[in-house]
Amino acid sequence: MGFPDVHMLGLYGISGIGKSTIGKAIYNSISCKFDGISFLTCVREGSIPQLQKILLMDITGEINKNLDNVDEGINKIKEKLQQKKVLIILDDVDSLAQLECLIGNRDWFGDGSRIIITTRDKYLLVEHGVDAIYEVLGLDFEESMHLFSLHAFKQRFPMEAYVELSRYIVDYTAGLPLALKVLGILLYGKTTSEWESLLDKLKCRPMKEIHNALLTSINKLDYEALSIFLDITCFLKGEGREFVSRIFGRRAEQVITRLCDMSLLTFSNNKILIYPLVQQMNQEIVCQAWPRNPANWSRLWRSEDVYHTLCQNK
Repeated sequence: MGFPDVHMLGLYGISGIGKSTIGKAIYNSISCKFDGISFLTCVREGSIPQLQKILLMDITGEINKNLDNVDEGINKIKEKLQQKKVLIILDDVDSLAQLECLIGNRDWFGDGSRIIITTRDKYLLVEHGVDAIYEVLGLDFEESMHLFSLHAFKQRFPMEAYVELSRYIVDYTAGLPLALKVLGILLYGKTTSEWESLLDKLKCRPMKEIHNALLTSINKLDYEALSIFLDITCFLKGEGREFVSRIFGRRAEQVITRLCDMSLLTFSNNKILIYPLVQQMNQEIVCQAWPRNPANWSRLWRSEDVYHTLCQNK
């Protein structure tokens, strides 16, 4: 908070990792220090003119009913906010146009203003010239266990009979807060037998709410990038970056960088790592049209499915 100029900060990470939660926490803790404040939620789902109206109304209190032109909205934002010290949170941004038309330049806002952007795509933050960019990472084991326990047991630690089952859940979610919350709420008050039944189902198919949240990132990939990502998921997790790049040829490095920018994969000691839930979702994409007939899948990664398919085709 010590910068006198306008400062933009970006948070990026995979869906469900907690970007919005962090944005809300920052907003609630420092909002009293500004002349005007606005928290625009789910920016990717709104039209730009409507978002411009909400931004102006939040900060000035004025309702601009006739503001339907994007360029007019830009001029109005500059006119009304140029002398104000404002705090603006843009949550879940998914296009450069949203940034350009809502917070285009620093001189749109008064000295001391702070703009915080959350997104699934690091590329947008880099292209817009954001001052500081941070990746939101998953929770560690202890943090994950506490969060899950708060929802599953209404306390910070699991009940004794559920410790091992809780450990499995925490490992399965790999620190993804959305998954920990959803599963904790679902399992609250259930018997150990009911927990075991759900875990058996999760081994085969991810929960719909978690699947749909993660799918929002996958849907941003073009056909070739998705194809490479599915191949990496099914066959090349744990392999070295150079090895994978040689396999896929000229566009491989561009796609791998894009996947990293979207937090869909990462590297440790130059080896590819993928969230278990993302891996499971990608494998679900491969087999969803023919879940019981591997012979029709575009990729086979389990030896038993390969054997079954070869036997069928004799």
